[in-house]
Amino acid sequence: MTTLIKNARIVNEGEVREADLRIDGQRIDLIGKDIPARPSETIIDAQGRWLLPGMIDDQVHFREPDSPTKEALPVNHGLLSPVALQAIWKCPT
Repeated sequence: MTTLIKNARIVNEGEVREADLRIDGQRIDLIGKDIPARPSETIIDAQGRWLLPGMIDDQVHFREPDSPTKEALPVNHGLLSPVALQAIWKCPT
């Protein structure tokens, strides 16, 4: 199964560029401008959105559950896609 992400702001190797990105299975297959879609390919229009590599959060502070005034993973990362956060570094509290 392939997925084509069109019109994204891609952050890669220290630069930002507007381009398309094809994913084939679990791997990036191609990055470029105006990549033509294949038949039966899933297409995602990312116009105006950022496409970032996986990130590691080195400042997570886990606290007691059900305490709305304290930090927790859903509070700290509510704006991130679940796919975006690749790993965490648990800080002592």
